[in-house]
Amino acid sequence: MKKIIFISYLFIISQHIFGQKYVGINFVSCKNEDRPVSLIFEYYKIFKNDSLYKTDVIDEIGYFEILEPAKYSVVYKNLFDEEIRREFIIDKGDKYRDFQLNLCVDKLQDTIKKKLVFESMKTGENIKIRFKYAGCFGNNNDSIVIRKEKNKYSLIHKKRKRKLKPFEINYIVEYENELKHLKEKNFISTLNAVNEITFNSEKYFYFEPSIFWGGYETLKKKLKLR
Repeated sequence: MKKIIFISYLFIISQHIFGQKYVGINFVSCKNEDRPVSLIFEYYKIFKNDSLYKTDVIDEIGYFEILEPAKYSVVYKNLFDEEIRREFIIDKGDKYRDFQLNLCVDKLQDTIKKKLVFESMKTGENIKIRFKYAGCFGNNNDSIVIRKEKNKYSLIHKKRKRKLKPFEINYIVEYENELKHLKEKNFISTLNAVNEITFNSEKYFYFEPSIFWGGYETLKKKLKLR
């Protein structure tokens, strides 16, 4: 027992001397903790003092390693195909401590909105958002209708109608904007879905393999729809 304690003490002292840190880098879904981030199917890179240090695939386990003092950066692509760079420094003068980074894979960085049909609505017009999926264990479809009535908006879901609150309108705008920022995915899956937005004579489709984004279910949860 004394030997184990002595070895552990030497390890901690060595970290103080050389400034190395046990670094953990985790890729997480910020919107749905249960959604596997491996559905992104992308790689990330770690740079050390501007030189490539490591390349690996994004997975559920994350990355853990003891790193020596230097300037580091993690570069990866989120599910919107945006390149994200996060920098951090391991300093010689720091006391020994773990260093953790939690990086979002499903947060849209682009602040420029796409052309949204929701913002084009006039009084008396409707928008229909439809979601349908099919896989080995079944299939289903669901829809939400948004109607503009003078200075207010109403939501219709499963024949139930109610007025939309201002913050709920933001959820719908966020859904459409994220949907139109998604890039086409070409991987094969046994579970596939289609997001469809219909406005007057316009129709917008997005094929979503493995429901990797999950935006429709997120929208329903925010709107408290069953």
